[in-house]
Amino acid sequence: MSNLILLRHGQSSWNLENRFTGWVDVDLSLKGEEEALLAGKKIKNFKIDVLFTSCLKRAINTAEIALNEAGIINLPTSVSYTHLRAHETVLDLVCRLLLEKKKILIYYLLHSYTLINKLHTAYTE
Repeated sequence: MSNLILLRHGQSSWNLENRFTGWVDVDLSLKGEEEALLAGKKIKNFKIDVLFTSCLKRAINTAEIALNEAGIINLPTSVSYTHLRAHETVLDLVCRLLLEKKKILIYYLLHSYTLINKLHTAYTE
Protein backbone atom coordinates (compact mmCIF):
# COMPACT_ATOMS: atom_id res chain seq x y z
CA MET A 1 0.00 0.00 0.00
CA SER A 2 1.20 3.50 -0.82
CA ASN A 3 0.90 6.51 1.43
CA LEU A 4 0.76 10.20 0.59
CA ILE A 5 2.14 12.36 3.37
CA LEU A 6 1.22 16.05 3.23
CA LEU A 7 3.28 18.31 5.46
CA ARG A 8 2.74 22.05 5.68
CA HIS A 9 5.74 24.16 6.56
CA GLY A 10 6.24 24.99 10.21
CA GLN A 11 5.43 28.39 11.63
CA SER A 12 7.40 31.10 9.86
CA SER A 13 8.71 34.30 11.40
CA TRP A 14 5.94 36.20 9.62
CA ASN A 15 3.26 33.72 10.79
CA LEU A 16 4.45 34.51 14.30
CA GLU A 17 3.85 38.21 13.63
CA ASN A 18 0.43 37.46 12.07
CA ARG A 19 1.61 38.79 8.70
CA PHE A 20 0.56 37.45 5.30
CA THR A 21 3.56 35.70 3.85
CA GLY A 22 2.54 34.72 0.30
CA TRP A 23 5.68 34.06 -1.70
CA VAL A 24 7.96 36.18 0.49
CA ASP A 25 10.82 33.86 1.41
CA VAL A 26 11.01 34.01 5.21
CA ASP A 27 12.63 31.67 7.72
CA LEU A 28 10.99 29.35 10.19
CA SER A 29 10.46 30.59 13.72
CA LEU A 30 11.77 28.50 16.63
CA LYS A 31 8.27 27.07 16.99
CA GLY A 32 8.32 26.19 13.28
CA GLU A 33 11.57 24.28 13.75
CA GLU A 34 10.04 22.42 16.72
CA GLU A 35 6.97 21.58 14.61
CA ALA A 36 9.25 20.18 11.90
CA LEU A 37 11.05 17.99 14.48
CA LEU A 38 7.70 16.67 15.70
CA ALA A 39 6.67 15.93 12.11
CA GLY A 40 9.91 13.99 11.64
CA LYS A 41 9.09 11.83 14.65
CA LYS A 42 5.65 11.12 13.21
CA ILE A 43 6.93 10.04 9.78
CA LYS A 44 9.83 7.98 11.10
CA ASN A 45 8.17 4.62 10.37
CA PHE A 46 7.05 5.45 6.83
CA LYS A 47 8.96 4.52 3.69
CA ILE A 48 9.33 7.74 1.75
CA ASP A 49 10.36 7.54 -1.91
CA VAL A 50 10.33 11.16 -3.07
CA LEU A 51 9.93 14.69 -1.73
CA PHE A 52 7.96 17.39 -3.51
CA THR A 53 8.51 20.85 -2.06
CA SER A 54 8.10 24.52 -2.71
CA CYS A 55 11.19 26.55 -3.53
CA LEU A 56 10.66 28.68 -0.42
CA LYS A 57 13.12 28.16 2.41
CA ARG A 58 10.42 27.68 5.06
CA ALA A 59 9.16 24.63 3.12
CA ILE A 60 12.62 23.30 2.31
CA ASN A 61 13.82 23.78 5.90
CA THR A 62 10.72 22.10 7.32
CA ALA A 63 11.29 19.11 5.05
CA GLU A 64 15.01 18.91 5.84
CA ILE A 65 14.44 19.08 9.61
CA ALA A 66 11.64 16.50 9.48
CA LEU A 67 13.55 14.10 7.24
CA ASN A 68 16.73 14.38 9.33
CA GLU A 69 14.72 13.67 12.48
CA ALA A 70 13.19 10.64 10.73
CA GLY A 71 16.65 9.44 9.67
CA ILE A 72 15.86 9.77 5.97
CA ILE A 73 18.75 10.91 3.76
CA ASN A 74 19.48 11.28 0.05
CA LEU A 75 15.82 11.49 -0.94
CA PRO A 76 15.04 12.39 -4.57
CA THR A 77 13.52 15.88 -4.47
CA SER A 78 11.39 17.89 -6.87
CA VAL A 79 11.18 21.63 -6.23
CA SER A 80 8.17 23.58 -7.53
CA TYR A 81 7.91 27.26 -8.36
CA THR A 82 4.41 27.20 -9.86
CA HIS A 83 2.55 27.77 -6.58
CA LEU A 84 3.87 31.32 -6.38
CA ARG A 85 0.67 32.59 -7.98
CA ALA A 86 -0.84 32.31 -4.50
CA HIS A 87 0.57 35.79 -3.86
CA GLU A 88 -1.54 37.37 -6.60
CA THR A 89 -3.75 40.20 -5.47
CA VAL A 90 -7.42 40.11 -6.36
CA LEU A 91 -6.76 42.80 -8.97
CA ASP A 92 -3.94 40.71 -10.51
CA LEU A 93 -6.30 37.75 -10.71
CA VAL A 94 -9.10 39.78 -12.29
CA CYS A 95 -6.73 41.25 -14.89
CA ARG A 96 -5.25 37.84 -15.69
CA LEU A 97 -8.72 36.32 -16.07
CA LEU A 98 -9.81 39.20 -18.29
CA LEU A 99 -6.74 38.71 -20.46
CA GLU A 100 -7.45 34.99 -20.67
CA LYS A 101 -11.14 35.80 -21.41
CA LYS A 102 -12.41 33.34 -18.85
CA LYS A 103 -16.16 33.33 -18.29
CA ILE A 104 -15.49 32.30 -14.72
CA LEU A 105 -14.60 35.93 -14.01
CA ILE A 106 -18.26 36.94 -13.70
CA TYR A 107 -18.97 34.07 -11.31
CA TYR A 108 -15.86 34.91 -9.32
CA LEU A 109 -16.83 38.57 -8.95
CA LEU A 110 -20.43 37.81 -8.03
CA HIS A 111 -19.55 35.24 -5.40
CA SER A 112 -16.38 36.77 -4.01
CA TYR A 113 -17.66 40.09 -2.68
CA THR A 114 -17.16 38.93 0.92
CA LEU A 115 -13.69 37.57 0.16
CA ILE A 116 -12.68 40.79 -1.58
CA ASN A 117 -13.87 42.84 1.40
CA LYS A 118 -11.95 40.60 3.79
CA LEU A 119 -8.78 40.87 1.71
CA HIS A 120 -9.15 44.63 1.41
CA THR A 121 -9.73 45.02 5.14
CA ALA A 122 -6.74 42.83 5.99
CA TYR A 123 -4.55 44.75 3.51
CA THR A 124 -5.54 48.22 4.76
CA GLU A 125 -5.24 47.48 8.49
